Parts: sequence; structure tokens; C-alpha cells
Amino acid sequence: AGVATEDDYILLAMVTTFMYDNKMKNNEALSYIEKAKSLNVVPTINIHKQEAIILIRLNEYDKAKEVLKKYLSAIETELSNSETITNSLAFANTNNFLVNEIKWTRKMIYKVGKM
Repeated sequence: AGVATEDDYILLAMVTTFMYDNKMKNNEALSYIEKAKSLNVVPTINIHKQEAIILIRLNEYDKAKEVLKKYLSAIETELSNSETITNSLAFANTNNFLVNEIKWTRKMIYKVGKM
């Protein structure tokens, strides 16, 4: 119906990669990510993470590493912006999630660099 947003296409890409692991379906999932990036309705940093995962599955390690660096930068920006959250529980949860994502991303950048 033409009403899908970024999250819808990201979810479609995730489901596609979960259900299939072949070049054709991974490229299809990557096309959903590209569509999500082109919308710019409600941009989300999760686009970079999902794109990197698909690129790794396609053995495009140099591209994946560059996308992971974009993701890391976006997470670090979110972490610095999280300091404005006034609810202490929400701040703790957000901060914990972002710190864990930073760790995961740094590890993935290292691993992809070795592939």
C-alpha cells in the first residue's frame, strides 16, 4: 500500500535473512535495507547494523566494516545524547543497551577486519 516505513523494511530484511541464507535472498534483504535508507521518514541507526550483518553474509567484508564504523559513530552519538534522559531507570536501560552495542560493534569491526 506504499505506507511502509524504515522499521517495516528492516523487519522484512531481518525475517528474510532469518528464513534464508543464500546469495539471492541476502541480496533481496539488502535491497530492503536500501529502500529503508531511502525513505528518511523516521531514520534509525539500526539500519547500519542490519546492513552490516547482510554484507558479512555476502562476504563483502570491506563494505561491512565501513558500515559498522557508521553504526559505531551513530551509537556513540546516541550515548552522548542519552545524558538528557531525566528518568533514572530509562537512562540506565538506554545507557546499558548502548554500551553493549558499542562493545558488540567494536568486536565485529575487529573480526570483520580479520576476514
